[in-house]
Amino acid sequence: MTAKFALGSLCFVALFILSCDFPERPTVLTISNAPVFRPSNPNEVKTIEQALSAVITVVQDDLRLPTVDPLTVYTYKNNLSFALFGPGREVSIDTFQVAAGAKGNEMHVKMTAVESSGVKNLPLGYFLEVFAHEYAHNLHYTISANPPPVPKWFSEGFAGWVAANVLHSLGWQEYKVSLHRALREVAYHRDILLGLSSLDDPKIWSEQLVKPKGAIRTYVLATIAVNCLIQKEGLAAVMNYFKTGVFVSSFRISWEDFARDFDRYISETGVQKMVPFKTNKPDWKIGYTWLYARKVPGKTIQLQREVGKESLYRNEACFVVKEGGQEILVTKGTLSQVQNMQDGKVIWRADKPNLVMNWPLEQGKKWRNIYKFEDFQRGTSGVSDRLMVVPKVETIRVSAGVFDTAKVEAYDSETGRLVAEYWYSPEVKWMVKVRWYDVSVDGFREDELVSFKVED
Repeated sequence: MTAKFALGSLCFVALFILSCDFPERPTVLTISNAPVFRPSNPNEVKTIEQALSAVITVVQDDLRLPTVDPLTVYTYKNNLSFALFGPGREVSIDTFQVAAGAKGNEMHVKMTAVESSGVKNLPLGYFLEVFAHEYAHNLHYTISANPPPVPKWFSEGFAGWVAANVLHSLGWQEYKVSLHRALREVAYHRDILLGLSSLDDPKIWSEQLVKPKGAIRTYVLATIAVNCLIQKEGLAAVMNYFKTGVFVSSFRISWEDFARDFDRYISETGVQKMVPFKTNKPDWKIGYTWLYARKVPGKTIQLQREVGKESLYRNEACFVVKEGGQEILVTKGTLSQVQNMQDGKVIWRADKPNLVMNWPLEQGKKWRNIYKFEDFQRGTSGVSDRLMVVPKVETIRVSAGVFDTAKVEAYDSETGRLVAEYWYSPEVKWMVKVRWYDVSVDGFREDELVSFKVED
């Protein structure tokens, strides 16, 4: 649904009230012959030019895809600027959610969407996935002079595939991890997904996008579909489809056959065999230690956690866990974080425990982990709302050995996206592996157990 500019002053006033900003014409940047740039981590990306140079470098040199040259980038200061001076002559109902868009060889970026991530002055590198996604659309539009129409899921899935491969080539997040996350999301939300062929209809796509968990219903599902198509037919077949609008299968599989096979694949994804188990809360003692290797884009560091002493917090008994120069208070009753301190100062606190574990752990168990927090280091505060689920028992190998674990997944209650995964081992009495996907915190991180000491 859209609102025409012909609505006149009433539309303008409404937009002004919603945005509380004065409109300004966009800043225009032309990128041509982009220099090779391979940042080792998001913090090295300081400008939009650098972000797009990194994307173009990977797309051209690693994926062997065409280059959009020149690329014209329009950046908008605020919501109203994007609404009034953005692409097209219409104001979309999702104007206040859009971070970027592509049209021909133009990319349009709304800076307020980038800057409202919840962290002040977050480097542009943390949004490289967005720039890569939109650049893939620029590629689509410029592959031929008059590219034929293709299904919305196909073009958006291709953009998601490109974005995930850009992160992989830079060493920020392995492609298999991005795909794993997408598969876990569709497995968890399987019951709300439509068949792939239904998403051929742009109207149905738009309807699904604005429903709860809209990104899972559309973009995530589409990315998995294109991944399957590329695995089966090759990237050349995908590019030919963009150019001609004709799906040609080297295996003589029709478009309808592919959609049907994909729907069957999704319906079976993540189906878990019930394995009864019950994992109780461990009994911690002073001196327990765990050494982890923390992987973040560009580096791996070692991080030790040690149960240092006991304390009281709001009249509740707690352990003080030492970690990387911080003291983390976790309640003895739940082993859940409630406050972080550094150099004698509170740097983070919550109004109730961050209930990552809810004892005992059993397959299929679910709970809602919601709390208010204050982050004094970043100058932010808000509400964390996660749906937690224990999908299965999983045996995994890490540096410290092979362990049977209870897997716990955390999903954002609003978007449905998988934001974290935890593998808890009764033998280790804590996590042997943790993944965080939340860009509003530190981007992708992974902790893997190296050694531990939990002798009784």
